[in-house]
Amino acid sequence: MPGKRNKKSATFYNFYVATKNPKKPRNFLKIGFILLLCILLVFVLIFFRIKKASSGEKFNKFAYLVVVGEFAKSSDAKDYSDTVEKSGGAGYVWIDDNYSVVAFVYPTLFKAESVLKNLEETPWKASIKKIALKKPNAPKGAQKSAVDFIWSQMTELYNLSIKFDKGEATEAPIYKKLSKTELDISLIINNLGSDNFKLKSRLESLKNNIEKFLKSFYKSNIYASGLKNLCVDFVYAAFNLYNDIE
Repeated sequence: MPGKRNKKSATFYNFYVATKNPKKPRNFLKIGFILLLCILLVFVLIFFRIKKASSGEKFNKFAYLVVVGEFAKSSDAKDYSDTVEKSGGAGYVWIDDNYSVVAFVYPTLFKAESVLKNLEETPWKASIKKIALKKPNAPKGAQKSAVDFIWSQMTELYNLSIKFDKGEATEAPIYKKLSKTELDISLIINNLGSDNFKLKSRLESLKNNIEKFLKSFYKSNIYASGLKNLCVDFVYAAFNLYNDIE
């Protein structure tokens, strides 16, 4: 009958369609494409992890202070900070509602909690204080340069301190780096106008602390402590930038 195929022709037709439009090869192509994407994704993740590890960690929206003492009087905090410095901590006195003696500051909560756990079996009664960091939108020019500089140094000094503790950095290159930082601060201060009094005062304080470190702490037995103190000082400056820029 017209329009009706016998079994033999139907079988041949099915074979022809299956051969012309094979489903399995398509599936293999899809699976192969997905596997290729997965492999590429793994390589991309490994690349960025290596890049991050080589460049060090970075402060973003928050900083985590490991506090080992809180006091109502600045004199008590100063006495205690000397003890912390001799033990290798920053001994930085962070001023807000009270006077907190800071052992060090970290860019992530995980890092801070790891240090806190290590201090559980020591006499230190440590705690974590979380502070919010928000970079102000400074206008173009000297003021923006000052803000960008403080934020970049905050991260650089943290990673330098970590490397020094691990034995991956020595005093000589750190001395050279901080000498350049001191010079850069002087240039930025000179370019700021008289209306930036708070910001200039903040930079002067940072510059003076670097000078003190280079003169007093270089080649001393509390070098690591002084470097940590400088790092926390830059974080403190970044934390207060909104008050410096009106």
